[in-house]
Amino acid sequence: MRIINALLGISVLLVFLFPQAPALASQEQVNITEVYVNDTSIVILGEDLLFGQSDTEVALGEFGVLTIIGTPTNTLIEVSLPALITDGDYRLRVSGGAKIKQSDEYDLTISTAPPPQLKYQMLPVSAFQMGAADDDTWDFDHITTGGGFGWISGGSAPYDVRLYAPVVLPHGATVTELSVYYLDMTNLGDISALDLTLVYQGTGANFGMASVSVTTTGNYNQIVHQSTPTIYNPQIDASVNRVYLVLSMTVTSPNLHLRFYGARITYTEP
Repeated sequence: MRIINALLGISVLLVFLFPQAPALASQEQVNITEVYVNDTSIVILGEDLLFGQSDTEVALGEFGVLTIIGTPTNTLIEVSLPALITDGDYRLRVSGGAKIKQSDEYDLTISTAPPPQLKYQMLPVSAFQMGAADDDTWDFDHITTGGGFGWISGGSAPYDVRLYAPVVLPHGATVTELSVYYLDMTNLGDISALDLTLVYQGTGANFGMASVSVTTTGNYNQIVHQSTPTIYNPQIDASVNRVYLVLSMTVTSPNLHLRFYGARITYTEP
């Protein structure tokens, strides 16, 4: 007897299923749009910077992975600036994602701008002129007893004067300090006072940009100065306005004890 095994009229379909990678949404793409560098950090702006919401890293050239500051977002990441970084070109990379990683790179140039250079305008005592209504006497000594100073030499009590000096600064300059130079020779009971004000004459109004006030009982053996770094509205608009100094000076008696040696304005150019 023969036994015949046969499959008749039966169709067999074998289907093999393999795991597939999740589809990448076309709108999700790490994209650096802008980078700002300040004294201590690098601020990165962009889109989908936290791709996958995990394993986000920011690397900068040979410095490797940088420390993230605060809580990063999809549009902003701030990282620490390496302490030993120098001027040059660097490749900045932001990467992220767990199973699927994405990254974007940015060519970053580090250039340390030099600090603004301080400039000085010295105004000697000869630059100051008395107001027309003042009844006290102001003298300028340029030869004897030290020279180069102004003092109240006469008049009637109270002995005080008010003097003015024009100031010419470049348009756009920024005033950073105002200083007054003086010498009070004696402390024999006299109390003397100086007040130097930098005035900005605007359209329809004047205002004080800075003021240095000194009350002295004297007994100095050298010229001294007082300064203020507090400047109100420090930028100069020379197109329509002007700047001038006003000196008010008071003594108990007219003599050579209190001597005014001039002023200095410190500024930076635009």
